[in-house]
Amino acid sequence: MSYQPFYISNFEPDSGMDTYHEPFLIPEKAFAQLEDAYCWRGRVKKRDGFELLGRLRATLTNTALTNTDGTATYTNADIVNITRATQPNAELISNTVVITIDLGNPNVSVYNDIGGGNVVYVSGPYTISSGTINYITGALTLNFTVVPPAGLTVVATYSFYPSTPVMGLTVYETNTINAEELIAFDPRWAYKYTVGSFVRIGAPTRWFGTDSDFFWTYNYYSNANGKLFWATNFNAGGTPDPIRYWDNVSWTDFLPIVQADSVANPTRLQQARCIVAFKGRLLAFNTYEGPNLLGSTHFPQRLRWSQNGTPLEQGTVVAGPTYGVVSAWASDIVGYGGYLDAPTAEQIVSVEFIKDTLLVKFERSSWKLVYTGNEQLPFVFQKINTEMGSESTFSTIPFDRGVLTFGNWGITTDDSINVQRIDEKIPNYVLNINNDFDGVKRVHGIRDFARELVYWAYPSQKYNNRYPNKVLLYNYINNTFAVFNDSFTCFSQFQRTTDTTWSSLSTTTWAGYEVRWDSDKGQSFYPDIVAGNQQGNVLHLNQSAPYSSSLSITAITQHATNPVQITIPNHNLESDRFIKITSVLSTSGTPNPLTVLNGCVYKIIKVDGDIITLLKYNSTSKAFEPVIVDVGSTYLGLGRVQVFNNINIVTKRFSPFYDIGAQARLPYIDFLLEKTTLGEVTPVITIDENTSRSITDLYATTDPIGNPNSGLLGENVLLTRPENTTLIPYQVDQVNIWHRIYIQTICQNFQIQLTMNDLQMNNEDLTTAAFVLHAMVFYLSKNARLIQ
Repeated sequence: MSYQPFYISNFEPDSGMDTYHEPFLIPEKAFAQLEDAYCWRGRVKKRDGFELLGRLRATLTNTALTNTDGTATYTNADIVNITRATQPNAELISNTVVITIDLGNPNVSVYNDIGGGNVVYVSGPYTISSGTINYITGALTLNFTVVPPAGLTVVATYSFYPSTPVMGLTVYETNTINAEELIAFDPRWAYKYTVGSFVRIGAPTRWFGTDSDFFWTYNYYSNANGKLFWATNFNAGGTPDPIRYWDNVSWTDFLPIVQADSVANPTRLQQARCIVAFKGRLLAFNTYEGPNLLGSTHFPQRLRWSQNGTPLEQGTVVAGPTYGVVSAWASDIVGYGGYLDAPTAEQIVSVEFIKDTLLVKFERSSWKLVYTGNEQLPFVFQKINTEMGSESTFSTIPFDRGVLTFGNWGITTDDSINVQRIDEKIPNYVLNINNDFDGVKRVHGIRDFARELVYWAYPSQKYNNRYPNKVLLYNYINNTFAVFNDSFTCFSQFQRTTDTTWSSLSTTTWAGYEVRWDSDKGQSFYPDIVAGNQQGNVLHLNQSAPYSSSLSITAITQHATNPVQITIPNHNLESDRFIKITSVLSTSGTPNPLTVLNGCVYKIIKVDGDIITLLKYNSTSKAFEPVIVDVGSTYLGLGRVQVFNNINIVTKRFSPFYDIGAQARLPYIDFLLEKTTLGEVTPVITIDENTSRSITDLYATTDPIGNPNSGLLGENVLLTRPENTTLIPYQVDQVNIWHRIYIQTICQNFQIQLTMNDLQMNNEDLTTAAFVLHAMVFYLSKNARLIQ
């Protein structure tokens, strides 16, 4: 019997992830699951990797240490104690520690950390024979040959990574055209990106928000004050924070007088959720107001505005019968500031512009702010929609024809006239957000202009994680969705100031670099996206380089017979994920130092939110076995973790002859794939509504992780590289190549999953290889009736 080919390509319309219908009802180009891959310009593409742009870091100068004790060995374990009081996972940075004894006196002696946990003598009369430092505990040991007397002043200057979550990434507008600076925040400090790292700015000014108090920022120019960078974290409880602005030199608290109800202690604007400029005025939404931060009153429906022009002319309180005030924000003098409370009990959650209209998103409704031109009441609220608002301040994303946001019932677009859902293909998806740990506040989104995509990071309720562990991708050109398994806290636009050179791709091999060398991605000022994570790492997304390290190891606990335990604070990993460990520094040990963990790929078992254990593949037993490192080595720090993502592409459940009540015979499938140097994936075929066992399972040999089997699927491997250069030499020069897998099955229906098995995930070259699907051809013929 001849087979009829059914050709499927152009994954553009009616594609992407579709959870609205049952798998056998979705369109033929749609996918029941689409993870770490997405539909883009007619193809199904594995997501790109990312590289570490930099880590938030700080430097402490001349921090006092415990005095020397006058003996030949000086031990101090408190170098980072002052840091760990508020940042318990802080890590010393190798090569940055300088210890000075008897600072400012004739006998001053200096010792430098030279990396690798070693401290050497630099200058001064008090020499040492050896010195060590532990980057995790801060323990310092100096073995003196010339012993300093007791009581001398001892100080340390060092840099460290706070290892705290990134709570804001934003662009600061400088005076140079198209040369913005990237500013980052954690819960305590602000940082500016310089090549390779983020350096703390504005000290001693600090914030005191929680790890869900994200920073809203805004660049506002006025003739009187020039460019100012405004920041608010909406923290009004505990130790509250004011609104502040940055002038490229220092932070200034912004507490404008809004009403002189008391000459000595007037009412001031203390905090606001959102700040924007509109019609020549600076506007503050959802405010806290009062004589001081702790004594302020919350006005969740309030809009406050400044005078037309500069918002900084606060003036002085003027005594009088009603206590007038000369202030840019004064609401009791016409022509200066003012306020307006929206007629609703809901809180203002977010604001965003569409053309010349300012949309105001409340919890369960949508409004717009209309400019009246009346100096006494320049703005009024008008309701657009009464049932769909926004739950997440930083989920709003502006477009020319509408503003997207995560709402209370779905993902919506607001064009200032109508509010409509765009998530019909994935209904109720917003209900997957974890409501614990302020989960809805943690949803953070951004538009990727270059790739015509939108990303939203969110914490999934399935795993009850504190920090986001998923990214929802939306392709707004073809209206498709996908999910990435990433842990990002926030996003920002970014432009690299230098071109990509081969020396800058330190983690990339020539075989693994899947981008043309003359690609526009490599040039300076290419518009791109960066993301922060829960450990203070800022990652440059959409890079063809393999995933770089994104997590740090703070402790390693070994045992003679039990598996080694790795402490990775807030790792957000689940069991069966694959990682690679690098840069572990340890003392020598018997039989092995902890450095034996470096450079290997592991399958993990999650113990809790901070601790994992490791499984390593044994090629002899053909199984993953627990990793045991005997006691005898001490972890000194610097350990880093790369997390590898596995694609999960699940097609619809094809039922080609349901309409005539017949089964199908399926002998083989052809796939048109973009050629790679090393890549391959595993096709998993399930039939007849059986989702628990695949044909692979039914016919596999005793090796369950990918060795050739004697069943219907042959080797069950789909290559993305040239197959046989002897028989098909021209494949080496092809851009795209066809590959075939053999099925030989008779079924009512069938479904295809493209993924990587454990053995493939254990191979770093395969894990980091690209995967692009252009088309599929099913070869089918009608068989017997459906029910026999």
